[in-house]
Amino acid sequence: MQKLFRKYYSPPALRLNIMIICEVVLLLAFSLGVMLYFSRKALKEEVVQNAEQTLEGMARHIDNVLLDVEQSAGNVYLEMMMHLDKPERMQHYCAKVVECNPYVVGCAIAFKPNYYPGRERFMTYVHHKGGLQGMDAPGALVYSDKFGKSPYTEQVWYTLPMTTNRVYWTDPLDEEEDEGKTLSLCIPITDEHQEPIGVMAVDLPIVILTQAVLTSEPSNGSYSVLVGRDGSFIIHPDSKVLIEETVHEMAQKEGNASMREVTEAMLAGQTGYQSIHANGKDLYVFYKPFERAKVPGRSNEKHNWSVAAIYPKAEIYDSFNEMLWATVLIALVSLSLFYMFIRVITRQQLRSLKTLTLASQRIAEGNYSEPIAESKRDHEIGHLQQDMRLMQQALATKESEADQLIETLEERNKVLRKAFKQNEEASHMKTTYLHYISNQMTLPSEIIDHNVTNLCNNYKEANVQEASRQVEAIKKQSKTILELLNHMMKTADNESGKEEKL
Repeated sequence: MQKLFRKYYSPPALRLNIMIICEVVLLLAFSLGVMLYFSRKALKEEVVQNAEQTLEGMARHIDNVLLDVEQSAGNVYLEMMMHLDKPERMQHYCAKVVECNPYVVGCAIAFKPNYYPGRERFMTYVHHKGGLQGMDAPGALVYSDKFGKSPYTEQVWYTLPMTTNRVYWTDPLDEEEDEGKTLSLCIPITDEHQEPIGVMAVDLPIVILTQAVLTSEPSNGSYSVLVGRDGSFIIHPDSKVLIEETVHEMAQKEGNASMREVTEAMLAGQTGYQSIHANGKDLYVFYKPFERAKVPGRSNEKHNWSVAAIYPKAEIYDSFNEMLWATVLIALVSLSLFYMFIRVITRQQLRSLKTLTLASQRIAEGNYSEPIAESKRDHEIGHLQQDMRLMQQALATKESEADQLIETLEERNKVLRKAFKQNEEASHMKTTYLHYISNQMTLPSEIIDHNVTNLCNNYKEANVQEASRQVEAIKKQSKTILELLNHMMKTADNESGKEEKL
């Protein structure tokens, strides 16, 4: 296993692969980070733009319904103003408003107390039988002289227009019938001095506005709401919230500071968006004031309503997250393929280095004769391989020359050893020979010395014969010494000749 690891994951190749992959990962991560940052930013800008278009579309749908009701009621109102002295016709005008506009569920006309002589209060109210459900049964109208549980003179739809003398759309009121919540268009009825003497109130079912809003819903998970000036929900997809809660109560129940900020901003008529957490979800709330279209003859009264579009964060970023995971998956697959590709390329490129490493190891072990393959690659590693090849050839040549020189030196060493041995033998023979000659010359020298000593000591007393005998003995021994010396000289000459021949 270790050999296999070293074969395919040698430290240089592994470090090089890791280095390249790390650099690519850093570059890819930076590029993906920048791309994802700007993608998320662009997605957020697109969502904001879509939300603005949704809010604008929602406001236009609502305003179109309101304008339709206003125009229908206005036409009947003008006709009614010509017959204020005929209270019996008021019921007819109420029925006409209800019948001529499919959005209207009911209409009431009420005058201030004692406006008509003999009548302390005068009111007529016409509405569809069964409330909102009765709208599907044309002609099924109910005529009444009251509305709600309290006197009409105490109800907001009557008191506010009488006080301000302005056309007014009410928020959903507690005095309304149980059949379903409605908004009321309150138009003050004035006399020749433009003083309010009564009110025409036209009821618009909230369900009609809700249906209009549903056509502008951006997606299944998001929804839109319309908030009244007092914080009550005029439009909300959850009927329970619509009936029982206000934005203040919802913010208090959630205990969320960001939701309270959104509520305050909406009621203050601001435009913007904010992230909140409600009902266990992270949401984006986009809001703006509800603005009515400017139409000639239309009241400029502001409603102080706010429209809002609520988007779940998860829904907004689902496609982005899918793209993110797809991008990460593609990046991982690409990195894996890139790693395999780099690994193959690195192995091919480092093959020459591996060859050079093995060759250098063999050279370090003294194997100068093993050749290195010629490289045809025109790059630094190829040039290094060529230089190593030339070096190996030079080392092999030098090794061959050194071997030849060693052989020559060994041959000469043998000759020298032989000559040295012969010289030692000759020296020994010389020593022996000199010792022999010295021994041979010792006796004659002693005899000569003895005879010369006798002659010197007894030359007066010695006779001629004795002297002659000693002289002959001296000559004889001298001749012997001379012969030995001549023999030694000839031997020395012969040895010198042999040495010169060597």
